[in-house]
Amino acid sequence: MDGTDINAIDRSNSSYAKDMRLLASGDDFGKVRLLEYPCIVKNSQGVIGRGHSSHVTNVKFNSNDKVLVSTGGEDQTILQWDIDIES
Repeated sequence: MDGTDINAIDRSNSSYAKDMRLLASGDDFGKVRLLEYPCIVKNSQGVIGRGHSSHVTNVKFNSNDKVLVSTGGEDQTILQWDIDIES
C-alpha cells in the first residue's frame, strides 16, 4: 500500500502493556487493520479483520476501547469488533 488506500483511522485512548495503544484503519479492500501505536516496525501487517465486501468508510473505538465499529461503503454494513488484549 502506498497510503492512499487508507480511508479512515482511529487511535484507542486506553494504554495497554508498555504504554501501547492501538491504531485501527479501514481500507479500500474491505480490511480493518489493528496495529500497535506507535508502530515502529516498517511494513507491519498487524492484525487484519475481514468482514466488509467493499471499501471501509470509517472505523471508531467506543469510549472504553473494548469495541471497534467499522462501516462499509458499497455493502452498507456496520460491523462491531470486540477488542480482547492480553496484558
